[in-house]
Amino acid sequence: MFAARCRAPERFAGLGVAIKPKQCENRAGAAGTRNEFLVDETPYAEGSDHDDYDSATIGVPSLYLRDWPDIYIHTDHDSLEQIDPTKLRRVALLGAASGYTLAALDGANVARLLGFFSARALERLARGFERAQALVQSEERDAREAWYEAHNLLAQQLRREIAALQSFAAFVHAEPRQTALAVRSLQSQSASLNEWAKALASTRGVSAFEQRAPWASLPMAARVPRRAAARGGAPHDTQFGPLVYQNDDVLVDRLGAQRVAQIALLGSDSSRLIKTQNSGALYAYEIMNFIDGRRTVGEIRDAVAAELGPIPLSAVGDYLGACEEAKLISLR
Repeated sequence: MFAARCRAPERFAGLGVAIKPKQCENRAGAAGTRNEFLVDETPYAEGSDHDDYDSATIGVPSLYLRDWPDIYIHTDHDSLEQIDPTKLRRVALLGAASGYTLAALDGANVARLLGFFSARALERLARGFERAQALVQSEERDAREAWYEAHNLLAQQLRREIAALQSFAAFVHAEPRQTALAVRSLQSQSASLNEWAKALASTRGVSAFEQRAPWASLPMAARVPRRAAARGGAPHDTQFGPLVYQNDDVLVDRLGAQRVAQIALLGSDSSRLIKTQNSGALYAYEIMNFIDGRRTVGEIRDAVAAELGPIPLSAVGDYLGACEEAKLISLR
């Protein structure tokens, strides 16, 4: 019997008709609701189990499925009775289907999936250009600095997309010519977008397009951070996982809350330093993820800036200095 099916979410999904929260879900039915499955793909958000998996020391790509707002989470009402069985089955199916798809991949899937992934990568490059366009035209920045940030964004994005395609190709043992075709398509698209960025910069008086960072001469830019050995572990065992996991904060534990509050990236004035996304904790998480013993502080700054928005080199250096003080990394 589907006579009691809630139609409000269906109208919302199909027609955009406003609905009241109480119309969206009915927890009384033991078999679960029959509501529309409304999905919203959001940017990365920290604060759950995926932080460990996604951190560089583990490096396992993970799915993060959440139901929001969850008014019962971490309260004394956070129990099985508050879970809609239908939603639970749906997310279980999504997780199982994702795992099965990855497990079943082989060379026979290359022609179908490599082209699909390439097309999605081209879409992301195009969306990235929208951000680059906004950067290069930003009146808040010097014209040459604005062009550098836009160019860096496009270059870093191309590097990420090529790495993702090559990872997939290696996983399924794709033929080199197939991978090369996909990579060339991305390189061609990126080159065109870079030319458009240069054209926009030219309207602001930029005529030379050397790829030297404005802060390249700063001593901190050339230093290379490396994760320190874990306490009590062998010399080759590095600090494991993210520095912040829910209520646990390694920096606070080692330096104290007063010292951590003095870190520019995490302090109350961080909004002055981070224009695109006021989330110092997320920047800090990614800064640690980019430490591999080879990247310089300047290269880490560029990688984080392309992903989350421009950030001063001084803010990155200050944060890494605090991490060295806490004996979590060494700077050489």
